[in-house]
Amino acid sequence: MPHLFRFSGEHWGFTDGEALRDRDDRFRGWFDGKKAFDKDGEYIGDVTDDGYVVRSPRTPPTLSRRRVIGQDVLTREMLGPREPRISHDGVVDGLGSL
Repeated sequence: MPHLFRFSGEHWGFTDGEALRDRDDRFRGWFDGKKAFDKDGEYIGDVTDDGYVVRSPRTPPTLSRRRVIGQDVLTREMLGPREPRISHDGVVDGLGSL
């Protein structure tokens, strides 16, 4: 269950198998092992090994076929923030719109 963080360092949520869940355990989209999509199927970015969702600002929105994944609420440990990520490599925070 990799945890996901906004560039600000705020703990946003986590991946749970294919599900993308926010810190309150609400289903927000899916994860295919590298790319993340919101629950409407819009690409939001690539998930990095250190827990960020990054997207080039030049990447046009793309849609993937919407998936139905169990949307039950699970109990998860809450994490606090971490140090902010400095965007020096030309990418934006893919979680900024969620």
